[in-house]
Amino acid sequence: MVQILSGSKWFERLPAGSIASFNELEILFSTRFMEYKEERKTSMHLGRIQLGKDESLRSYVKPFNLEARQIPDFPDGVSFDYFIKCLKTGSFKFNLFKKSVRTMAKVLDEAEAFIHATEICSVSKDGKTGEAAESFGKKEKIDRKATQANGTWEISKEQDPASTGLKRGRRQEK
Repeated sequence: MVQILSGSKWFERLPAGSIASFNELEILFSTRFMEYKEERKTSMHLGRIQLGKDESLRSYVKPFNLEARQIPDFPDGVSFDYFIKCLKTGSFKFNLFKKSVRTMAKVLDEAEAFIHATEICSVSKDGKTGEAAESFGKKEKIDRKATQANGTWEISKEQDPASTGLKRGRRQEK
């Protein structure tokens, strides 16, 4: 409502005879009220959406679909190309090529299945999600490694006091 009122006020303030044609009026009006004009989405907008290094596939699919739906008369093939191009290299992208997926509908089906499988497989025994399980596993690995003076990693050779004198579960002969 405010936009309409400001447009009519602007029009009323124009000097009489200052506009020779409707085309000129359209140009003047458009430049004056450009900020209110809704941006028309194109396929170039999809190129901005990329799967980040530590992002999940789910966090890429959702904004991609939202953006693609806002583009009028958007061909499936172009959507497919942008989706594949902006994916990071990994097992999901590899599987798409391996299965010869050629349509956006099939890509989204595969993405849904991959996301579902990833979420199921990443749940640890105590019910935490994969992130917690991964961080726990990383901590455990780091605890078993020791840094040498030259910066290389070496597996820690700490022994359990109860296993002294044992070699692979058998008592060593001394």
